[in-house]
Amino acid sequence: RTGGANSAHWVDDFYVKVYKPSGPIVSGFEGTPGGVSVSLTDAEGNGLVAGSVSAKFDGAAVEASSSKDGDVTTITYNTPDFLPAGTDHTIEVTYTDEKGNINVKQLGFTVPNYISIDPSARAASSLKGDSGFIANITQISVEQTGGAADVHGNNIAKAEQQINGEFIDPNTEEAFLNEADEDAFEGWSYYPVVVETVNQNQDAPGAAGNFNEGNGKEDEPIPGIPGWGGSTDGIAGEYIALLDLVKGSYTLGVNSDDGFQANIGAQVLGEFNGDRGASDTTFDIVVTEGGLYPFRVLWFEGGGGANVEIFSMVNGEKTL
Repeated sequence: RTGGANSAHWVDDFYVKVYKPSGPIVSGFEGTPGGVSVSLTDAEGNGLVAGSVSAKFDGAAVEASSSKDGDVTTITYNTPDFLPAGTDHTIEVTYTDEKGNINVKQLGFTVPNYISIDPSARAASSLKGDSGFIANITQISVEQTGGAADVHGNNIAKAEQQINGEFIDPNTEEAFLNEADEDAFEGWSYYPVVVETVNQNQDAPGAAGNFNEGNGKEDEPIPGIPGWGGSTDGIAGEYIALLDLVKGSYTLGVNSDDGFQANIGAQVLGEFNGDRGASDTTFDIVVTEGGLYPFRVLWFEGGGGANVEIFSMVNGEKTL
């Protein structure tokens, strides 16, 4: 990131020599507050012998599950209790390959910082409905202010004020109108829109962020944008859903241009308070009691580009 968000870097005289592996190799590894998983991929002509796997966690023998799908064997160990944040741990996997060799792989990880979700935030199970998010989008652009393109200044607290209709037009001494709601001509209002996933971009179907037409997730327009003033600036919106979570650890993320704040109940999970190009912020959570949890992402944009994606990490992959 020198000179711009997407500067090209050129490397001269670079040489790579590739060797085929002689036996199964580690192709995936993840350590979380709830345990660890290791993936091993067979080498050509020499695979892992099913049923030969044993494991030690922090030096002690443990009962780990092992399953093979095609040429990939996945070994998983779930700890009895959640591991404290910042602690270091090792997993040692022993297995036999088809040529009779006994192999030992030892891998280490540090438990990331995480937020333990308050179970009292759970909603009643009867509230569970269809999948998707409710999007409430608002806009106050230079078309109304005649000056700054955004009254919220790319600030979390002020973006909340905008969504609540608390900014007053000094010329009329009444609340500014929401340009993202075509019916908002007599006071502040917004029009809820249900979206299946949040992968939105003011320049849709143009690409911004992680998901785009190239990976089968074409960007979608931001509801109501451009507003009735014709602008794509000065946006503040909220995306609301109930997350159906079982006990365990999760990594969630937001890609935003500009800022955001994500909450479950009153707990702040992650945020970016300011302006930036399309960038990721991820955050780790632990759910000690399963249930429906109210999830809200506040998102805002001042000027220039505008996009937002809400995703989670599933088997190491970003997933809308």
